[in-house]
Amino acid sequence: MIDRSDYVIFYVTNTQNGGAFKAMQYALKKKKEIVNYSNLKIN
Repeated sequence: MIDRSDYVIFYVTNTQNGGAFKAMQYALKKKKEIVNYSNLKIN
């Protein structure tokens, strides 16, 4: 799915052992545009 996407949306915290984190690292390696909703601040 990541290989076929132009950008990928995640909600990843600092859990380096989780599957979402590993998928995000893979997307970064493939130079995909990513959005990580855990970094967004909502008022």
